[in-house]
Amino acid sequence: MLKSIVFVLFLSMVACSQNFEGKVVYQNSFKSKLPKVSDAQFTEMMGSEQEYFIKDGNYKSVSNGTSFNWQPYINKDNRLYSRYAHAETSGFDLTHHNVFFSRDYAAEFREIGHGGTPSEPTVYVCATD
Repeated sequence: MLKSIVFVLFLSMVACSQNFEGKVVYQNSFKSKLPKVSDAQFTEMMGSEQEYFIKDGNYKSVSNGTSFNWQPYINKDNRLYSRYAHAETSGFDLTHHNVFFSRDYAAEFREIGHGGTPSEPTVYVCATD
C-alpha cells in the first residue's frame, strides 16, 4: 500500500512539474574577466534582471541589458531565437543570432558519431547587414 501511495505522489509531482506556466525572474550580476570592462559595465550590457515567461512548453526570456534583448523558445519547432541590440536585419525574418535545431537531436549525433553528415543538422545563422 505504501509503495502505491509513493508511486502516485511521484507521478503527480512529475506531471505537475511539466505543466508550469508563469513568470520567473532572475536578478543577475556578472564578474568581468576583461581588464578594460568593469563588473558594472558587464552587468549593464548583459542585464541585471532577466524574466522568463513560460506557457505550453514555450518561453520568452527578456533582459534589461543594453546588448541582450530577448530570446523566445518555440517548443513545437524546437527553435531558440535571440535578439540583440543594434541587430538590424532585412529580408527573411531573422534576428542577429539564430539557431535552427534539428527535430531529432539524437539521430543527428548518431550520424555524426558514425562519421556521416547529419541529414537534418542544427544550423547557426548570424544575420548581418
